[in-house]
Amino acid sequence: MSADVFISHSNKDKTIAEAICHQLEANGIRCWIAPRDIQFGSDWTEGIMHGISSCKVFVLVFSDSANTSDHVRREVAKAFSLGLAVIPFRTEDVAPNRSLSYFLETVHWLDAFPSPTESYFGTLSDQIKRLLEQPVAANGDGGKHGFTQLVAVAAPAEISTEKTVSTQPASRLSSGASAKGQAKPAPRSEPKKNNGLTKTFVRFNLVFLPILAAAIGATAAIVHSHLQEGAQQEVVSTAKVMLETARASRKYTTEQIAPLLETLQPSDQQFHPQSIPFYAATEAFNYFRQTHPDFAYKEAAPNPTNPRDRTVDWEADIVNEFRNDTSKKELIGQRDTPLGPSLFISTPIKVDDASCLQCHSTPDKAPPGMVKLYGSANGFGWQSGDIVGAQIVSVPAALTEKLADNSFQSIFWWLIGIGMVVLGVTNGVLFWALRSALRIAAKE
Repeated sequence: MSADVFISHSNKDKTIAEAICHQLEANGIRCWIAPRDIQFGSDWTEGIMHGISSCKVFVLVFSDSANTSDHVRREVAKAFSLGLAVIPFRTEDVAPNRSLSYFLETVHWLDAFPSPTESYFGTLSDQIKRLLEQPVAANGDGGKHGFTQLVAVAAPAEISTEKTVSTQPASRLSSGASAKGQAKPAPRSEPKKNNGLTKTFVRFNLVFLPILAAAIGATAAIVHSHLQEGAQQEVVSTAKVMLETARASRKYTTEQIAPLLETLQPSDQQFHPQSIPFYAATEAFNYFRQTHPDFAYKEAAPNPTNPRDRTVDWEADIVNEFRNDTSKKELIGQRDTPLGPSLFISTPIKVDDASCLQCHSTPDKAPPGMVKLYGSANGFGWQSGDIVGAQIVSVPAALTEKLADNSFQSIFWWLIGIGMVVLGVTNGVLFWALRSALRIAAKE
């Protein structure tokens, strides 16, 4: 579908982005927004790139989350490469980081704060309409610059050398010499030792250097492969520790926090989501992510109380796999994302505690404050023994490659150093052996 405006946003700004889309389309401006306009079954990255190239205006919902998103940075770079009109709609008082400032320093911003953010939608709509009414200026070089490198090659001059031969007169006997005296024989020309040594060294190294380089390359490949496996095991081990920590947080919330809140307040007063294991484990992990931003955690459920816990397609597949095989306690795999491959480790969430059914059996048995906060349509109908969701920790596969590469760099230079030492020692031994052989031959 052809559109006029592409709306770029971080996942955490989805609500604001959808509100902008609704307002613009209500004003007759066609919008392209993910994931709504990505066709089912199509490649995510290809869909994003096609969406940007089909639009004339690029609206960036800029926040602290967008500022650190590689996904947003790639979209901005694509928009500038196509020469689109870019409007940063800043929802927070945040300066762009180095990557985004490269593109956005010369662009006029639309600050959408202080709240409410919706009060700035009209200004955004008017600006977009003015941009769409302007004629599109053709760019002669398509936004790209080609560089031609000229290399001048000088032909070496031919040098003719002339060999000079010196001759000496033959020695004769002097007239006054004794009859017994004999003339000394002319000395024999000695072999050119240096030329022989040089040729031997050259021939040896022509054979030895490729063998040494192949050995270093094979060793480096094997070491790098083992480092990648070790890095992946390290990441998986860390993810397992996170899952155990999340389970401990769930158990602590169920056994200590929830009963404590029940004794401190009547059941008909305000509901505190901190007493729900799903909420407590997710919030605790968010604090953990402040020092480990590459890791993501979600307690995904097809029928959650809190909408943020609802499964997406690949998460639903994981929950169904646990439901189809109840003996499975852990699932480790890899999936493709718009930002590249991602590793994940998951464990099932099972209703094995009566306290879960107090809130999730039927709406009439749930705390009134919870029903008032989340409604009665979701998060009910659970039964004892049901697998209602999955704990999922995911991390970009690039993290394992980064860890492996960091370790491999120092090891690689050690391999190069060892190779140079081996080459030097081998040539030294060869030189000594040849000189010794020549001395023995000269004495004989």
